[in-house]
Amino acid sequence: MRCPMRFCSGQEAIVSSSYFFLQKNDFVLSHHRSHGYYLAKKCSLNDMISEFYGKENGSNSGLAGSQELSYI
Repeated sequence: MRCPMRFCSGQEAIVSSSYFFLQKNDFVLSHHRSHGYYLAKKCSLNDMISEFYGKENGSNSGLAGSQELSYI
Protein backbone atom coordinates (compact mmCIF):
# COMPACT_ATOMS: atom_id res chain seq x y z
CA MET A 1 0.00 0.00 0.00
CA ARG A 2 1.23 3.46 -0.76
CA CYS A 3 -0.07 5.14 2.37
CA PRO A 4 0.19 4.73 6.14
CA MET A 5 -2.85 3.07 7.69
CA ARG A 6 -4.81 4.71 10.50
CA PHE A 7 -7.45 2.30 11.74
CA CYS A 8 -10.39 3.24 13.95
CA SER A 9 -9.31 0.90 16.75
CA GLY A 10 -11.23 1.50 19.96
CA GLN A 11 -14.00 3.41 18.18
CA GLU A 12 -15.96 0.49 16.76
CA ALA A 13 -19.05 0.69 19.02
CA ILE A 14 -20.38 3.99 17.67
CA VAL A 15 -19.43 3.19 14.10
CA SER A 16 -20.95 -0.29 14.04
CA SER A 17 -24.23 0.88 15.57
CA SER A 18 -24.52 3.70 13.03
CA TYR A 19 -24.58 1.07 10.26
CA PHE A 20 -28.24 0.35 11.10
CA PHE A 21 -29.37 3.99 11.08
CA LEU A 22 -27.52 5.62 8.18
CA GLN A 23 -29.53 6.21 5.03
CA LYS A 24 -28.20 6.41 1.49
CA ASN A 25 -28.55 10.21 1.32
CA ASP A 26 -26.95 10.86 4.73
CA PHE A 27 -23.58 12.59 4.92
CA VAL A 28 -21.02 11.53 7.49
CA LEU A 29 -18.19 13.84 8.45
CA SER A 30 -15.62 12.01 10.50
CA HIS A 31 -12.07 12.43 11.68
CA HIS A 32 -8.97 11.05 10.02
CA ARG A 33 -9.76 7.46 11.13
CA SER A 34 -12.70 7.04 8.82
CA HIS A 35 -12.50 3.40 7.68
CA GLY A 36 -15.30 2.27 9.99
CA TYR A 37 -17.56 5.15 9.01
CA TYR A 38 -16.90 4.46 5.35
CA LEU A 39 -17.97 0.83 5.77
CA ALA A 40 -20.94 1.76 8.01
CA LYS A 41 -22.19 3.93 5.15
CA LYS A 42 -22.19 0.75 3.03
CA CYS A 43 -19.57 2.08 0.61
CA SER A 44 -17.57 -0.27 -1.58
CA LEU A 45 -14.86 -2.29 0.15
CA ASN A 46 -13.13 -2.85 -3.21
CA ASP A 47 -13.03 0.91 -3.83
CA MET A 48 -11.56 1.45 -0.36
CA ILE A 49 -8.78 -1.10 -0.88
CA SER A 50 -8.04 0.33 -4.33
CA GLU A 51 -7.73 3.76 -2.72
CA PHE A 52 -5.15 2.43 -0.25
CA TYR A 53 -3.09 1.13 -3.17
CA GLY A 54 -3.32 4.47 -4.98
CA LYS A 55 -5.31 3.11 -7.92
CA GLU A 56 -7.43 5.32 -10.14
CA ASN A 57 -10.52 3.20 -9.46
CA GLY A 58 -10.23 3.97 -5.72
CA SER A 59 -12.94 5.85 -3.87
CA ASN A 60 -11.00 9.11 -4.34
CA SER A 61 -9.20 8.16 -7.55
CA GLY A 62 -6.19 6.99 -5.55
CA LEU A 63 -5.36 10.50 -4.32
CA ALA A 64 -6.56 10.53 -0.69
CA GLY A 65 -5.21 7.30 0.73
CA SER A 66 -6.16 6.11 4.18
CA GLN A 67 -6.30 9.34 6.14
CA GLU A 68 -8.74 11.34 4.02
CA LEU A 69 -10.98 8.50 2.85
CA SER A 70 -14.35 9.56 1.48
CA TYR A 71 -16.96 8.46 -1.01
CA ILE A 72 -19.57 10.37 -2.95
